Amino acid sequence: MKKRALGLMLMMDLLVACGIIIPSPTPDNAVVEGQVTVETVEVVMLMSFPLQVHLQVTGYVGNPCIEIDEILTERDGTAFEVLITTERDAQANCIQVIEPFEKSIPLDVYGLPAGNYSVSVNGVTTEFTFNQDNILGE
Repeated sequence: MKKRALGLMLMMDLLVACGIIIPSPTPDNAVVEGQVTVETVEVVMLMSFPLQVHLQVTGYVGNPCIEIDEILTERDGTAFEVLITTERDAQANCIQVIEPFEKSIPLDVYGLPAGNYSVSVNGVTTEFTFNQDNILGE
């Protein structure tokens, strides 16, 4: 019995010395986070006043087990930054097949002055222009 335990310990030392890494198990509820790959971003201005702006975003994820988790939008001056995050079960075994997606994302543009605006969605950028202030008169 002692010889077997000693043999296992020597085997483990040998594997570590050879640079072989033995992965530790992941918890059952672990998730892997990431981002979608964005291919196109199109600005759609709805014919209304005040103006409404939606982004038509197309792209893909690397396999069918990956789900869109959150769509986060921030504005700094005239620049909008949109981040589309993903998550998947760390235990899931999925075939590596591109899974396309299309999303319509509204931007909060009410009250913005006339001018040029830029939008970046996971690194893909585009622009739009307001020819007048986007606010209802009093």
